[in-house]
Amino acid sequence: MSVTFSVLRTDPRNGRLIWPVTATTEPEDFQVNFGNANAADLLAALGLSWDGGTGEMPIPLFSGLITQALRRGLCHRSPERPPIIDAKSDRLTIIHLGAPEGHIKRRLAALVQRGRAAGATHIGWG
Repeated sequence: MSVTFSVLRTDPRNGRLIWPVTATTEPEDFQVNFGNANAADLLAALGLSWDGGTGEMPIPLFSGLITQALRRGLCHRSPERPPIIDAKSDRLTIIHLGAPEGHIKRRLAALVQRGRAAGATHIGWG
């Protein structure tokens, strides 16, 4: 299972949160996906609890929580994770792709920046 963090904007017609128009044509640039455990750790580092459901938060508040967590040292720069191939003859081969150092911070910062540029007002997850 995984959790997707994506940008949303308030629809002026009804006040509901929707995807910005740009995000519907280029969705991969306006969302970040994490495994459940990583998403739960990230939200906990931001001081938020997660029950496995969905949530949303105004972008300035979300961005502020990230900044505060980094300053408190709760959300350390994510370490580099090398790729790992887990192969056994009696089952499917699993490849863990790994990630460069600071990957989570860069992805979230890019998500917030792209969202703001597209007129987003919130970050949602679920």
